[in-house]
Amino acid sequence: MYQSFYGMNQLPFDSSLDSTCFFAGGQRQEILDALLYFTERGEKMVVITGESGVGKTALISVLQLRLPERVSRVQLTGPYLMQQELQEALLSYLSIRTEYGDDSQSILTNYLQEISDQTAPLLLIVDDAHKLSQASLSFLLSLAETSTSQRPLVRLMLFGMPDLSKMLLLSLIHISEPTRLLRS
Repeated sequence: MYQSFYGMNQLPFDSSLDSTCFFAGGQRQEILDALLYFTERGEKMVVITGESGVGKTALISVLQLRLPERVSRVQLTGPYLMQQELQEALLSYLSIRTEYGDDSQSILTNYLQEISDQTAPLLLIVDDAHKLSQASLSFLLSLAETSTSQRPLVRLMLFGMPDLSKMLLLSLIHISEPTRLLRS
Protein backbone atom coordinates (compact mmCIF):
# COMPACT_ATOMS: atom_id res chain seq x y z
CA MET A 1 0.00 0.00 0.00
CA TYR A 2 2.65 2.57 1.00
CA GLN A 3 4.94 1.22 -1.72
CA SER A 4 2.91 2.86 -4.51
CA PHE A 5 2.22 5.98 -2.40
CA TYR A 6 5.95 6.66 -1.94
CA GLY A 7 6.85 5.52 -5.47
CA MET A 8 8.97 2.59 -4.30
CA ASN A 9 9.99 -0.16 -6.70
CA GLN A 10 10.43 -2.72 -3.93
CA LEU A 11 9.64 -3.22 -0.30
CA PRO A 12 11.92 -1.35 2.11
CA PHE A 13 13.68 -3.08 4.99
CA ASP A 14 13.71 -6.47 3.30
CA SER A 15 15.89 -8.93 5.18
CA SER A 16 17.54 -10.19 1.99
CA LEU A 17 20.75 -8.53 0.85
CA ASP A 18 20.40 -6.33 -2.24
CA SER A 19 23.68 -4.87 -3.49
CA THR A 20 21.83 -2.45 -5.79
CA CYS A 21 20.72 -0.57 -2.67
CA PHE A 22 24.25 0.07 -1.44
CA PHE A 23 24.49 3.32 0.53
CA ALA A 24 27.92 4.80 -0.13
CA GLY A 25 27.69 7.40 2.66
CA GLY A 26 29.86 7.59 5.72
CA GLN A 27 33.10 5.73 5.10
CA ARG A 28 31.52 2.98 2.99
CA GLN A 29 32.64 4.32 -0.40
CA GLU A 30 36.11 5.08 0.95
CA ILE A 31 36.41 1.54 2.29
CA LEU A 32 35.11 0.04 -0.96
CA ASP A 33 37.64 2.11 -2.94
CA ALA A 34 40.42 0.95 -0.58
CA LEU A 35 39.40 -2.69 -1.09
CA LEU A 36 39.41 -2.30 -4.87
CA TYR A 37 42.82 -0.62 -4.64
CA PHE A 38 44.02 -3.53 -2.48
CA THR A 39 43.09 -5.99 -5.23
CA GLU A 40 45.05 -3.98 -7.79
CA ARG A 41 48.17 -3.63 -5.63
CA GLY A 42 48.24 -7.27 -4.65
CA GLU A 43 48.99 -6.83 -0.98
CA LYS A 44 48.76 -9.86 1.27
CA MET A 45 45.97 -9.00 3.65
CA VAL A 46 43.35 -6.47 4.64
CA VAL A 47 41.08 -6.71 7.67
CA ILE A 48 37.70 -5.00 7.99
CA THR A 49 36.13 -4.98 11.44
CA GLY A 50 32.88 -3.53 12.66
CA GLU A 51 29.96 -4.27 14.92
CA SER A 52 27.06 -6.39 13.76
CA GLY A 53 24.77 -4.63 11.30
CA VAL A 54 27.17 -1.96 10.00
CA GLY A 55 27.17 -3.44 6.51
CA LYS A 56 30.26 -5.64 6.20
CA THR A 57 28.38 -8.35 4.29
CA ALA A 58 26.73 -5.75 2.05
CA LEU A 59 30.19 -4.32 1.36
CA ILE A 60 31.40 -7.77 0.30
CA SER A 61 28.41 -8.13 -2.02
CA VAL A 62 29.09 -4.80 -3.73
CA LEU A 63 32.81 -5.55 -3.86
CA GLN A 64 32.13 -8.85 -5.66
CA LEU A 65 30.14 -6.96 -8.30
CA ARG A 66 32.86 -4.36 -8.83
CA LEU A 67 35.91 -6.60 -8.86
CA PRO A 68 37.39 -7.07 -12.32
CA GLU A 69 36.69 -10.47 -13.90
CA ARG A 70 40.42 -11.23 -14.03
CA VAL A 71 40.54 -11.37 -10.21
CA SER A 72 40.29 -15.02 -9.21
CA ARG A 73 38.45 -15.17 -5.91
CA VAL A 74 36.76 -17.41 -3.41
CA GLN A 75 34.31 -16.19 -0.80
CA LEU A 76 33.82 -18.17 2.37
CA THR A 77 30.88 -17.35 4.59
CA GLY A 78 30.10 -18.91 7.89
CA PRO A 79 32.16 -20.45 10.60
CA TYR A 80 34.72 -23.10 9.79
CA LEU A 81 35.52 -24.24 13.26
CA MET A 82 38.21 -26.71 12.36
CA GLN A 83 41.20 -26.12 10.11
CA GLN A 84 40.43 -29.34 8.20
CA GLU A 85 36.91 -28.07 7.37
CA LEU A 86 38.36 -24.83 6.05
CA GLN A 87 40.90 -26.65 3.90
CA GLU A 88 38.22 -28.96 2.49
CA ALA A 89 35.96 -26.00 1.72
CA LEU A 90 38.78 -24.27 -0.17
CA LEU A 91 39.54 -27.43 -2.13
CA SER A 92 35.86 -27.77 -2.98
CA TYR A 93 35.56 -24.14 -4.12
CA LEU A 94 38.62 -24.63 -6.32
CA SER A 95 37.14 -27.90 -7.72
CA ILE A 96 40.09 -29.96 -6.52
CA ARG A 97 39.20 -33.58 -5.85
CA THR A 98 40.83 -35.43 -2.99
CA GLU A 99 40.60 -38.89 -1.56
CA TYR A 100 39.90 -39.76 2.05
CA GLY A 101 43.10 -39.51 4.04
CA ASP A 102 44.84 -37.13 1.62
CA ASP A 103 46.83 -34.28 3.14
CA SER A 104 44.52 -31.45 2.13
CA GLN A 105 46.90 -28.73 3.29
CA SER A 106 49.71 -30.02 1.07
CA ILE A 107 47.38 -30.52 -1.88
CA LEU A 108 46.03 -27.00 -1.54
CA THR A 109 49.46 -25.42 -1.14
CA ASN A 110 50.86 -27.38 -4.10
CA TYR A 111 47.93 -26.36 -6.28
CA LEU A 112 48.31 -22.70 -5.38
CA GLN A 113 52.06 -22.88 -6.08
CA GLU A 114 51.45 -24.51 -9.47
CA ILE A 115 49.04 -21.82 -10.63
CA SER A 116 50.94 -18.90 -9.08
CA ASP A 117 53.14 -18.33 -12.14
CA GLN A 118 50.15 -18.39 -14.50
CA THR A 119 47.66 -16.26 -12.60
CA ALA A 120 47.44 -13.53 -10.00
CA PRO A 121 47.22 -14.77 -6.41
CA LEU A 122 43.84 -16.10 -5.36
CA LEU A 123 41.77 -13.53 -3.47
CA LEU A 124 40.19 -15.19 -0.47
CA ILE A 125 37.30 -13.22 1.05
CA VAL A 126 36.19 -14.47 4.47
CA ASP A 127 33.00 -13.09 6.01
CA ASP A 128 32.46 -13.63 9.75
CA ALA A 129 36.19 -14.34 10.12
CA HIS A 130 35.87 -13.75 13.87
CA LYS A 131 34.12 -17.14 14.01
CA LEU A 132 37.20 -18.96 12.73
CA SER A 133 39.17 -21.08 15.14
CA GLN A 134 42.64 -19.83 15.99
CA ALA A 135 44.08 -22.79 14.03
CA SER A 136 41.99 -21.90 10.95
CA LEU A 137 43.03 -18.27 11.16
CA SER A 138 46.68 -19.25 11.52
CA PHE A 139 46.32 -21.53 8.49
CA LEU A 140 44.94 -18.65 6.38
CA LEU A 141 47.72 -16.35 7.56
CA SER A 142 50.32 -18.97 6.68
CA LEU A 143 48.85 -19.24 3.16
CA ALA A 144 49.17 -15.48 2.79
CA GLU A 145 52.74 -15.63 4.05
CA THR A 146 53.74 -18.44 1.66
CA SER A 147 54.99 -16.96 -1.57
CA THR A 148 56.63 -17.90 -4.81
CA SER A 149 58.50 -15.48 -7.03
CA GLN A 150 57.93 -12.69 -4.51
CA ARG A 151 54.12 -13.09 -4.73
CA PRO A 152 51.83 -14.50 -2.05
CA LEU A 153 49.86 -17.63 -2.91
CA VAL A 154 46.73 -16.09 -1.46
CA ARG A 155 45.59 -12.58 -0.68
CA LEU A 156 43.21 -12.33 2.27
CA MET A 157 40.27 -10.07 2.94
CA LEU A 158 38.99 -10.81 6.41
CA PHE A 159 35.69 -9.30 7.55
CA GLY A 160 34.45 -9.70 11.09
CA MET A 161 33.52 -8.31 14.45
CA PRO A 162 36.09 -6.25 16.43
CA ASP A 163 37.23 -9.44 18.20
CA LEU A 164 38.96 -10.41 14.95
CA SER A 165 41.69 -7.84 15.63
CA LYS A 166 42.42 -9.48 18.97
CA MET A 167 42.49 -12.92 17.34
CA LEU A 168 45.06 -11.70 14.83
CA LEU A 169 47.24 -10.36 17.64
CA LEU A 170 47.05 -13.71 19.39
CA SER A 171 48.03 -15.62 16.29
CA LEU A 172 51.27 -17.54 16.47
CA ILE A 173 52.09 -16.56 12.89
CA HIS A 174 54.28 -13.49 12.49
CA ILE A 175 53.15 -11.25 9.65
CA SER A 176 56.18 -9.71 7.98
CA GLU A 177 54.26 -6.70 6.62
CA PRO A 178 51.87 -4.59 8.66
CA THR A 179 48.24 -5.61 8.52
CA ARG A 180 45.89 -2.91 7.32
CA LEU A 181 42.91 -2.51 9.61
CA LEU A 182 39.88 -0.62 8.34
CA ARG A 183 36.95 -0.09 10.64
CA SER A 184 33.52 0.23 9.11
